Amino acid sequence: MSKPVEVEFLMKDKLTPGMNKAEREALELRNTVRLLEAELERLRLAGETAAPNLDQSANIAQIHALEKQLEELRGKLKLLQEESESVQVTPADMPNAQRQFNGLHNSIQQMAREMPSLAMGPQMFFLAISNNLPIFTDELARARKEYDELQKSGKKGTPVWKQVLSSLFSWQTAMTTGIMLLVMYGDEIWDWTKNLFSAKKGVDEFNISLKEMTEIEKDGRAQTVRTRFELKSVIDEIKNFTGPVQARNFEIFRELLDKNHMLDQAHDFFRASGALTAIEYKDVIEAQLRTYLKGGFQLLSLNDFTGQGYAPVGILDPFWNTKGLITPEKWREFCAPTVALLRFDKRALYNDEVFEGKAEIYNYGPTLLKNAKINWSITDSNGKTLKSGKLKTQTVGKNGVFPLGSFSYALNNITEPQKLTVHLSVAHVKNSWDIWVYPRHSNLMQSTSEVLYTTVFDEKAKQHLADGKKVVLCPKPSKVKGRKSVFHNHFWNPIMFKWPPMTIGCLIHDDQPIFEHFITSYHTDWQWWDILENAKVIEMKDAPAALRPFIQVIDHYDNNEKLGIGFEAKVKKGSLLVLAVDTQKNINERPATQQLLESIDRYVKSDKFAPQITVDESYIESFLKK
Repeated sequence: MSKPVEVEFLMKDKLTPGMNKAEREALELRNTVRLLEAELERLRLAGETAAPNLDQSANIAQIHALEKQLEELRGKLKLLQEESESVQVTPADMPNAQRQFNGLHNSIQQMAREMPSLAMGPQMFFLAISNNLPIFTDELARARKEYDELQKSGKKGTPVWKQVLSSLFSWQTAMTTGIMLLVMYGDEIWDWTKNLFSAKKGVDEFNISLKEMTEIEKDGRAQTVRTRFELKSVIDEIKNFTGPVQARNFEIFRELLDKNHMLDQAHDFFRASGALTAIEYKDVIEAQLRTYLKGGFQLLSLNDFTGQGYAPVGILDPFWNTKGLITPEKWREFCAPTVALLRFDKRALYNDEVFEGKAEIYNYGPTLLKNAKINWSITDSNGKTLKSGKLKTQTVGKNGVFPLGSFSYALNNITEPQKLTVHLSVAHVKNSWDIWVYPRHSNLMQSTSEVLYTTVFDEKAKQHLADGKKVVLCPKPSKVKGRKSVFHNHFWNPIMFKWPPMTIGCLIHDDQPIFEHFITSYHTDWQWWDILENAKVIEMKDAPAALRPFIQVIDHYDNNEKLGIGFEAKVKKGSLLVLAVDTQKNINERPATQQLLESIDRYVKSDKFAPQITVDESYIESFLKK
């Protein structure tokens, strides 16, 4: 069972010289009582929803102990409140005393900080401020009492209504209001601003800033752990929510998926989005650990958060059961007191490059690592060791991040696309990272008499299809209607934060022949970074139900529409492949995109390219801008 809440308050008498000691102690004690009451309610709920055969003796004992503790604290609180009421609010020997801590102002600001939740509607807002309302009413009563006491003693004071107005029109409230407006109307504000400042220089500078921000995210220095879509897990969990906490929202998610003809893909969506989440957890945690000046990091919890519309951000479900995303052993390789770390420039490389790694160790364990042996190796997808080596045996300190040395591996012996794994072990800890190596490709996307490559769906492309030939349509992302494409999952959940991308990973149909020469799993991994960051998500709700894109973007779970970046279909007598990826921008610096295009080229020029689902020309035109 969990440990009872322990609350410690550290307040100095000089902090609030206008507040008497009894009143301060009463305020502290009141907060303590509220926390303990919340913990008591949690324990009671856990007991009511536990399995019938579960031993509840420890839980019951803990509830009784909390009830007794609360009874004693409530009695003490009553005495303190009586004492506070009998004491003059502003001591006679402190005529100029002022409250350095303004409780009324603070409580109003606490409620104002929840204003962004108005983006989800008034019900969400009132739910968010419900915990702050009792504090506000207490502080309002205190402010009235303090003002009355000042008036009786012949001293001037600020009327309560002026204090409230001052807080409502403070800079803090203005800033919160600005955040709320950005959450609700960010796209409109940006469009208006762009039109207002349409000078080319300003737009170019903004684009440069965006690019720099993207590079920072790409490096892992400013990443935020993202949420994922795990509908299969959600569907399976419905039966676990009983009584007053039945998961009606989960049932709505399930119905939406069924309505959009994708309920049979729920488990695949769960696996794909969950795998990406585990990948991103590893990357962002390691970025935190490599930053030696950081004081640590905090996760809300290891399990899913059921509030705020449901945020499946945990690697465990709400009941602390595993989702099968990652084993405890693999998790501890990158999240533990002692972690082996590696710095390297990129995940996707050409085979004429050299991989270089700088080994480090994060050690906040209890002891030094004396005479630590340091080994590294690089293996292929079959586990065969391609190269290995040792770094200098050394004693590693504690309470810090320590460099261990560097190593390199020339990739010129890799002639075919390969996924490699870099391994590093330091004393008793180990860790590993995947990289992808590709040959360079020139003369990509060359049309033939049978296959037409094009970026526009014009009369030439339509005639080619009418003649029973093949067309590969790669429209520029700016010419595609749809959503922004990103590598990352959506932050927290899309119900609470309605901003792009509103998508949560991709399901890759890796068993299809189009990926025969492009190494991938069923989920996105780091080799997909530059592909997805240079793409556009097509909204495919009007496509035939049987049409499944080979790069299928997973929609957020309170919408559940069919989305895709690449799909194939039969149009008239011909065969059409659509890939909403920029195939020109810095293409020589994008090895993974080059390899994907090479795999597509081999596929469409073979007999394997024979789409079965038919769509009209009007559907293709529906998602293209003119």
